[in-house]
Amino acid sequence: GITSLLTDGGDRVYGMHAHRATLFAYSLKERKIVQSIPEMGLGDNCHNGLIFGPDDRIWGLTVKCLFAAKRDLSGFEVVAEYPDHAGLHGYRFGLCLGPDGHVYFPNGPHLMRIRCGA
Repeated sequence: GITSLLTDGGDRVYGMHAHRATLFAYSLKERKIVQSIPEMGLGDNCHNGLIFGPDDRIWGLTVKCLFAAKRDLSGFEVVAEYPDHAGLHGYRFGLCLGPDGHVYFPNGPHLMRIRCGA
């Protein structure tokens, strides 16, 4: 199943496929997946865990780390690993860029913040 979708407001819809740990880009005009990074191997994907990050890359959340991928899906990197407080449960729902420019997400009873540009 698909755990997260993110639209660029134009032709592309980005998504995460949970079973295959694949980040993909779907073209609305072409009606097909046009780019992907298969089998990322970063742990289970969290629901609603894709945003355009402070650096305009696609940022995603897994149960083990926060990652960033280039918009053309030509590569990705781990931005930060974090200690798990949700029992490796992917139902965390949410990743957001705050008005202060930092990235926030839930982690069990904890609110996590990744300080960006500081």
